[in-house]
Amino acid sequence: LKITFNNSKINMILAFKDGSVVDRTIHLENSVVGERCVYKVFPTKIEMRLPKLQGVHWVKLESEEVKVSKPSRNWDKVVSEIEDEKLEGEAVLNALFQKIYAEGSDEVKKAMNKSFLESGGTELNTNWDAVSKGKVTIKPPEGMEWRSWDK
Repeated sequence: LKITFNNSKINMILAFKDGSVVDRTIHLENSVVGERCVYKVFPTKIEMRLPKLQGVHWVKLESEEVKVSKPSRNWDKVVSEIEDEKLEGEAVLNALFQKIYAEGSDEVKKAMNKSFLESGGTELNTNWDAVSKGKVTIKPPEGMEWRSWDK
């Protein structure tokens, strides 16, 4: 058993018969006179006398732990990680269409919307001159047939 006192904390090192060792530090709510602190060991407890540095009423013995705030997330890093992800399959195609739509002119956007809606999602055209002339025909993929939900 080893107990050391200083003005703001008590450090105890307890060695038990089974070989286990407990190292415990108690951070005090208020200051004590470390040189005048004494302790007695009993079979079931350790009794300590801690003379106060100031004659004030202590609400509690131990001070509350200072909670360390977690570092905030670096959102720029998260965005760059998302952009760096390698896309595969349909995700590459969808990303390409999203980029074309986002960077395209108003005519490109109108053409893409009109061709996609009128063809039932089977055609996507960026040429407004070709799309504006009439209704876009439905062209299902090879080996498939188009069916209307109404019928």
